Amino acid sequence: MFHATKSEDNFAVLVHQRIGEISNDGNWSKQLTVTEWGYNNPPKFDIRMWDAMDEDRKRSTKGITMTLDEMKSLKEILENFDFENFVMPDKKLIKTFEIV
Repeated sequence: MFHATKSEDNFAVLVHQRIGEISNDGNWSKQLTVTEWGYNNPPKFDIRMWDAMDEDRKRSTKGITMTLDEMKSLKEILENFDFENFVMPDKKLIKTFEIV
């Protein structure tokens, strides 16, 4: 378990478990963790980039948090997704729509 406090905001960050590293470019490490943000908030699954050089975990990017039920839904979606036959669309072919 790792605890860091963002002193400028008097905001507590408690990383209960580091589940795994998704990617690392040497400067930033994208990680899946179980993290408690703020005081008295329930821990949630968390995906975000952490400063790879900062052992105190005081620098991170915006990320996404998910409850256990949301993670289960995501797991099911990924298990049913056909990654073997998926082709990333060419940016030139993506049609954009204006939302009115």
